[in-house]
Amino acid sequence: MSTPRMVLAECERAGIDLVEYVYRLEETRHGHSRSAVDAHLDEMWSLMTQAMERGLAAAGMLPGSLHLERRARDLYLRFQVKLPHFHILSPEAALTSIYAIAAAEENAAGGAVVTAPTCGSCGVVPACLRVVQEKMACSDDEIRQALLVASLIGAVIATNASISGAEVGCQGEIGAASAMAAGAVCSLLGGSPRDQVDRAAESALEHYLGLTCDPVDGLVQIPCIERNAAGAVSALNAASLALISGGGDRVSFDAVVDAMWRTGRDLDARYKETACGGLAAAKGLGD
Repeated sequence: MSTPRMVLAECERAGIDLVEYVYRLEETRHGHSRSAVDAHLDEMWSLMTQAMERGLAAAGMLPGSLHLERRARDLYLRFQVKLPHFHILSPEAALTSIYAIAAAEENAAGGAVVTAPTCGSCGVVPACLRVVQEKMACSDDEIRQALLVASLIGAVIATNASISGAEVGCQGEIGAASAMAAGAVCSLLGGSPRDQVDRAAESALEHYLGLTCDPVDGLVQIPCIERNAAGAVSALNAASLALISGGGDRVSFDAVVDAMWRTGRDLDARYKETACGGLAAAKGLGD
């Protein structure tokens, strides 16, 4: 897998968009036909949707020592009641948070989720795409294309840096997921690859640089579940800013991926999934 700049250059040279680039890559490098890729994307979107639906319907306690109650169902029900009086954030932003929490709670409960790019960040991409699909009545084919863009961004990050919380902290999980979702949404809404999709992914990842991975009691629950909500809303904001911008961002996606990798290597081991530092070591937690 090439760097972001090399991918964009290849698209421009061949006169293709990011979606076509991934289709060709899957065929030439992995021998996957377009129909096979589409079938896999449909399966992934189905699994993502099912995870959100189960999360919105489930109640009770999540397994583990924290005795954390599931909240997505109650949040969704309260949101529907309060919708006519909703003035703090847009309804779409609130729904995105709830959908992300629903999927993240399914992960915490041991349910089936899609690693996008990791289990701990599984709620970000599906939440963003679901909200946009509901708002814009996007077709299944458009969702497939958005997933291809998200997968390309995730693969670029994994190749040139890392998506592992144990290696680079949560910037590699929620940060990468937010970048994937931002680029996917931007592409879904007609953003140009170089001036807008690249900028959306860069902006989303940039604001998670240095994010620690500090799961309380070693469980992917606190602060991981709510970080999915934050990462999803941040992704929508990054996509929105990119779409209304004039292009020419001062920081490239290449640069922020490199910065994330270098920052992750500098992070102390306490902040990389060991549950020995940060919030996991906070005094009085849960009092």
